[in-house]
This record gives sequence, C-alpha cells and structure tokens, in this order.
Amino acid sequence: MEGVNSTFNIDAFYETLIDQTPLGIAVQTPDGKVARANSAFCEMFGYDPGEVVGSQLDDLVAREEDLSADAGDLTELVLRGRSNLAERVRVRKDGSRFPVLIWGVPIIQGDRVLAVYAIYEDISERKVAERELARERSVLERIVVDSPDGMVLFDEEGTVFRSNPAFDRLFDLGQDEVLGHHLWEILGGGGKEEEIRGYIRQLRDRKRLDYDAVRFRKDGSEIHLSIRAVAITGDGPSGEYLAVYRDISSRVMVQQQLATERTYFENLFMNSPLAIALVGGDGIIQRVNDSFERLFGYYSYECVGADLDALIAPGELRGDAVGLTRGAADGTTIKAERTRRRKDGSWVEVQINAVCFPVGDGTTLIYAIYQDITERKMLDDKIRFFGCHDALTGLYNQSFFEEELRR
Repeated sequence: MEGVNSTFNIDAFYETLIDQTPLGIAVQTPDGKVARANSAFCEMFGYDPGEVVGSQLDDLVAREEDLSADAGDLTELVLRGRSNLAERVRVRKDGSRFPVLIWGVPIIQGDRVLAVYAIYEDISERKVAERELARERSVLERIVVDSPDGMVLFDEEGTVFRSNPAFDRLFDLGQDEVLGHHLWEILGGGGKEEEIRGYIRQLRDRKRLDYDAVRFRKDGSEIHLSIRAVAITGDGPSGEYLAVYRDISSRVMVQQQLATERTYFENLFMNSPLAIALVGGDGIIQRVNDSFERLFGYYSYECVGADLDALIAPGELRGDAVGLTRGAADGTTIKAERTRRRKDGSWVEVQINAVCFPVGDGTTLIYAIYQDITERKMLDDKIRFFGCHDALTGLYNQSFFEEELRR
C-alpha cells in the first residue's frame, strides 16, 4: 500500500476532480473576486473564462437587486470561516434565472481564511421532476473529504488505495474493509469482478465513463448508483483512476412509482366503460380508448390525428361542438348533452364531460368523455308521454289539459 500511495499524484487528482466534476466551481478570494473557475461554472452561467477571472463573483451570478444582498450575506458567512449549504436562484449572463444548490467552503490556513470554494449545482431538472432527487447533503468542508458523493481511488487491478467518508457511509464500510481490497469485493461480494474489470479496460482507452449501475452493500442490500469514473494516470500498468458514486435510489424509486402510476392510468383509460378521447387544445385527437371506438364505430388509427369535432359532429353540429372544445381548452369544465354521429351515419345521444389539464411542455390537453344516454333519453320521453297521456287509451289526460290551461 505504501508503494501505491507514493506514486499517487495528489495534484493531478485534485486538478482532475475540479475539471471533470459536473458542478460549477469558482475559487473566490477574500475581496470577493474570482481567482479561478472550472469549465462547468463558465458553461453553467454562460461566460467565457476571461470574463470570469478577476470579476466579483456576486456580480456575475447574483447581480440583480433581489439576489445581491443575500448573496453577499452568504459570502460573508463563508469568509468568516463557516461552511454553508443553501438552495438559491442565480442569474446567467443572458439574464435568465435558474435554481442552484450552492456550497460555500472556506479554505483555511491557521486562523485565516485564504479563499473560498463556491460550488454550484444546477438543480433545474430536479425541480421540474417534482424534486424526485431531493436529498439532504452534508456541508462541504473540503471538496474531497466532505463530498456528499462517495469517491474512491483505485489502480489498474481495481485495488482501492483511497476512499472518502461518504463512500464508507454509502456502503456501510470501515476503512479496513475498503483500503487494499478490490472494488468487486467491496461492491458486489465478488460477483461484479468481470463487469468492473471491463470498465477499467474502457477507462484505459476512453479516460472517462458515465453510467448507472446497481451495487451491493455488505449486508446484501442493493443500491442504485450514477457513477462517473475518470482516469487520472491511465497509461501503462500503473494506471490510477477516480470513481465518484452518487446514490440515485430515490430517483429510481420515483421513476418506478411513476411507471406504476402510468400503468394504472393506462388500464383505467383503456378499460373505462366510458368513451374517452385525449384531445389537444387545437381539437386534434391524440388518443382514444376502446369504448370510444365501440361507441362511434371508428378504429383508433382513424381517430388519431383527426379533428374531434369534424369526426363526430359534422354539419350543423360543428359550430356548437367547436365552441365546447374551445371552452374546455380555455379551462371551462364542460358538462352537456348533445347529439353526435357515428361512423355509419347513425346518431347517438351522449352526455359530454370535458376538462383540460396542463402538461409539462406548457401546453394543455383535454379529456373528452362521452356516455351513451340514448336509453335514458328514451325513458325520459316515455315518462313525459305518460305524464300527459292516459295509460290505457293513450289519449291526453287531465294533467295535459290543466297544463295547457295554465299556458
């Protein structure tokens, strides 16, 4: 182990970590200026590297009035030697805003703060996915030692010679169970040897890999991971590599739950006894269920892409039908009884319920639900008939004449 550690280039390790991380990192001096920023920071905020170095950090990312005061407070807090973790909104060069998770980590020598690591993670996707990846992260005192992601350094043979506390916690391991052991012994009980050796061979050629995988803790429980592996010195038999492990079990669980919910919806949609059409705000049919096909006599492929109102409400019915569709698209909940036409030209009395809902891209869709009320209409007609006719003779009864007199 001592021989392996003596060949480890710590400068190359830190340089690779900062340059390869997807997090935006800026080194801020006590006067608030940026001494250095990685490419992820420049890409995240839309600046060229020359625009960043030497500029006030808060002027770059929090220049608007409602952000600057809080940004200054966060900076001052870290400059006093206190690490900080916060969710905030920041501003790109083009003025667009986006949510970020910010780590502020002081770089301390003795009792003096030399500089600050300002670390930014763009969490826009996490917010859009209804915070499916919300996780509690510990404050970063140093980028490596207190990283919320598990990190290991290993050699060409897959032998681990360094790990951070987050890795040990992630897999519930002690240092004596990690250092000097092969990755496949640590992460898969020996069952992942060929797979991990294959990744090491790819690293030797490609220098960087990103992939998702399932690994196992020592108690046998599985964990879903997003893994980034980078070659630090990958030439020859003494190659050294860094692997960063991020637990995505919560995200996978949410994705599985969403898949289950989609299955429930699909079964409800397709097996509903009510005829249902999923319609865009422009009136174009996107989907219909089996009951819709049976009620109106069309196959699904004849409906999808067609104008709903033109399909089942032609001629004189069209204007009223278009009005209902527009009302639903504007947010009005529609409940109405109308006549509609089947494919064979026959007419059917239906109750229509329609409601719109937003989808992720900013557009709206309409659920148009149809219930055949032909039998109910016939029953209503019979009730009305017998209300004003004698049951035996079929002639108008006293109620009819009384009603006529009241008119």
